[in-house]
Amino acid sequence: MSFIGGYQSDVNLNDLQFVGDFPIEHSIGGFGIAQGTDNYTLSLTPAISQYRQGLPLEVKFQNTNTGPATLNVDTQGAVPVKKIEAGALTDLTAGELDPDKLYILIHDGAVFQIANHGASVIVPLADESQPGISERATQAETNAGTDDARHITPLKLLTFINNFLATETQAGISERATQAETNAGADDTRHITPLKLLTFISNFLATEIQAGISERATQSETNAGTDDARHITPLKLFQFFINKLATELQAGTALIASQADVNTGTDDTKIVTPAKLAAYVSDKLTGLWEDKGVLDCSTNPNYPASQKGDAYTVSAAGKIGGASGADVQVRDVIYCVNDNPGGDQATVGGDWNIIQTNLVQATELVAGFAEIATQGEVNAGTDNTRIVTALKLKTLLDNRVATELITGLAELATQAEVNAGTDDSRIVTSLKLKTLLDNRLATEILAGLAEIATQTEVNAGTDDSRIVTALKLKTLLDNRTATEIRTGLAEIATQAEVDAGTDDERIVTPIKLFKLLDVLLQYAAGTGTNAIIPKDGTANEASGTDSAVLNGRDNRSATAYSSSVGRGTDANRYAEFASAGGMFFSTRGSAQFFKLQAFTTVNPGTGIFPINLDGSGLNNTNRWSIPSNTVHTFRLYFQVVQNSGTTGNIGDTWSAYYEGVARNNAGTLNWVGSSPTANNVRSDAGFTPSVGFVFQGDKVVPFVIAMSGRVLHVNITCLITQTKFNLS
Repeated sequence: MSFIGGYQSDVNLNDLQFVGDFPIEHSIGGFGIAQGTDNYTLSLTPAISQYRQGLPLEVKFQNTNTGPATLNVDTQGAVPVKKIEAGALTDLTAGELDPDKLYILIHDGAVFQIANHGASVIVPLADESQPGISERATQAETNAGTDDARHITPLKLLTFINNFLATETQAGISERATQAETNAGADDTRHITPLKLLTFISNFLATEIQAGISERATQSETNAGTDDARHITPLKLFQFFINKLATELQAGTALIASQADVNTGTDDTKIVTPAKLAAYVSDKLTGLWEDKGVLDCSTNPNYPASQKGDAYTVSAAGKIGGASGADVQVRDVIYCVNDNPGGDQATVGGDWNIIQTNLVQATELVAGFAEIATQGEVNAGTDNTRIVTALKLKTLLDNRVATELITGLAELATQAEVNAGTDDSRIVTSLKLKTLLDNRLATEILAGLAEIATQTEVNAGTDDSRIVTALKLKTLLDNRTATEIRTGLAEIATQAEVDAGTDDERIVTPIKLFKLLDVLLQYAAGTGTNAIIPKDGTANEASGTDSAVLNGRDNRSATAYSSSVGRGTDANRYAEFASAGGMFFSTRGSAQFFKLQAFTTVNPGTGIFPINLDGSGLNNTNRWSIPSNTVHTFRLYFQVVQNSGTTGNIGDTWSAYYEGVARNNAGTLNWVGSSPTANNVRSDAGFTPSVGFVFQGDKVVPFVIAMSGRVLHVNITCLITQTKFNLS
């Protein structure tokens, strides 16, 4: 068992017949962050049980040093940390341990030597334009939303969203209210959808005991007076009164009669005011009467000496005012309206007026006598022969209170009574109604008037008294785009935008994310082409083409182009594929072992033919690359077989072993020592293909020169040890 760069493997490199002294037992180590200052402590997982010579460590120091430093690993004891300077081990000086850098320490039995002194690795912090490391945000930092450097885990994001509830002062999430909750109007946390609001309003009808909505009555409904659910506008109320004329059988409106109408006494539709009635009566009864006794009007002419106001009772029928005067009857009362009357009076109304006391019952068409109605008769309203006095009329009206079922008088409500809305007997004037509505502003618990907010007020979101229209809400939402620091709307990205990964404004739905992952990383439980099988345990099998097992032990690759890693893996070749046991390509400062398998078919006339890892022929992809600043020590088995052709023999085989060392020095490849040569060559008679190696950029390209008349199949197996030699 060996530990390579902090990773554990059951691969025994000696079993692979590796040439060289590989320090297996000295490679137990790992990576960690040293705590403290100067006297540092470090904990590894798994922990080491003792210090050994050659123990490698990759360490970041939490704090810079102020002078010489020591390191205590897993409580095994403090060991000095020294640098190599001018060929000698030297104590550190203040500030030489940078918290932003990664150091490689090797235990020499006495001290920890800094292997990369002067060439330490700076580990950058991740940001929007650069990959790197970042701390994990706490729940408090996630909730605050002010830290743009730490990363958020799915659990903390879910916790944040679940607790980020919307209020009047904070945008957030909220549940959708049910219709019952919308109707009840008691829940101030859930939001209302337009449909539920419309349903609520449509069913929230106004009654005598509940404010609400109502339809506007038509003119015919207003005139009929039978609908108690619809409201009446001032115009329809005015039209109703204008067209509802008062008659003897129906209460209604009536014009006020002019003085001429009163004096004429022929209009039965206009009403008489007290002033005009008094003027009429005073014109008929001028001054105070003085009873002068009886007067015989049978003898004409008769001109009693009289003054204005003198009255006589007719004792004998005849005429008053001479032969052309007016006829009078017994018991008629005649009274003088001018002082010293004289001469012939052709018509009544000059000097004398007559009160006829012997007329028949008065009707609408005949002047006559009429009794005064009692209060009971006035209240009953069924007698059409007796007259109503002003007092009895006032008494009737004072006690005739209007209700929903009976017309009558009603007092005007005060502004306080209108505002209170509890008095159902007084009437509301237009002014008081307007004053009520002007001052009845809507709140969360009170229906009322509200101004429409401007677009600026809607965008600001600080005014809690004005209402938001659908247009302004849509305008706000259309312009409220979500960013990393602001909640808002975001479009859903198309699958093409998700696949491209260049759009940082649109949101990704789970289904599109999984479609992308299905293309890039197809996870499967042991089956499926291109499957990555992240399974622990034992005996996991990569059974799909181009599938791989990532961890566990005693794993197996069981089909073409499949591979498996982990402890005790079986990476045997099935059909033709490339496998790489170990998979430690990106580990810094470590020795790594892996295997390359390359193959292809070489046809006659193709010249120098490169051999690729996937048999893709002349394609310039999938070749053996050497990372920058690394050394590859390799042992390569080269086999060429004739498959077919017009010359030679099918099955002729040539094979050889090549050993060599290649390095990539800052992008430039060269051989360490001599270029590789063939060893242990085995060849059938007459079959001697030409093979070799060339450098192309950072790639080592084995090649075969095509042979005339022969179709060749080439197979290469290369065992490689990679070592980082410069970490700058």
